[in-house]
Amino acid sequence: MKKLCFGTFATILKLCKAKSVTQKGLCGTILLSIAPTYDIRNDDGTVSDLILGKKNLSPNVTDVAPTADARATSNYFKQNILPLLDGNKRSLIVLALKDIIASDGTIKPDTIVEKVNDMTKATITVRDAFVLEDLLAGIFLYTAVNVENRNCEESVKEITDEYIKSFDSKKKQT
Repeated sequence: MKKLCFGTFATILKLCKAKSVTQKGLCGTILLSIAPTYDIRNDDGTVSDLILGKKNLSPNVTDVAPTADARATSNYFKQNILPLLDGNKRSLIVLALKDIIASDGTIKPDTIVEKVNDMTKATITVRDAFVLEDLLAGIFLYTAVNVENRNCEESVKEITDEYIKSFDSKKKQT
C-alpha cells in the first residue's frame, strides 16, 4: 500500500526534477523552506535515508513545522522549488500525489493534508486544479508534522519512473 510520507513526497519530486538538479540539492532546498539553518545539501547519507524512507526528519525540521507560516512556505516553494522541477512533469507530480493520498488508508477523508489552503484528503482526491506551490508546500508541511518517515521504505519503492509515467495518459493537455 502506498503511504504519504516525506520519502514518497520527495521521491515524486526527485523523479520529476530538472536534469541538472541533484537529489541532495532538491531535498536540502525543501527542508530549508522551514528550517533555514538546517542545510543538508552536501550530506549524501542523510538525504538518501530521508528520500528512501529509512530515517525520520530531523527535529530541526519537525520542531518548527507545526508553527511554520504555510503561506510563506508556499512562497518559498514558488521561488526555490518550482525552478528545480521539470516544467513538463508538473501535472504528473499532481496526479502522483493525488494517487498516493487517495491510496493511503491511514489518512481519513476529513484529514487536512494540504496545510496552505486547509484541503482535506477528500477535497484533494476529487479536485483537478491546484496552485502547485501551495499543494507542494502544504503536503510537505503535513508530512513534516503528521507522518513518521522511518519505516516507509516499502511505500517509497513503489514510486518508480514507471509509476510516474503511468500518469501520462491521465494528463490533461492544456
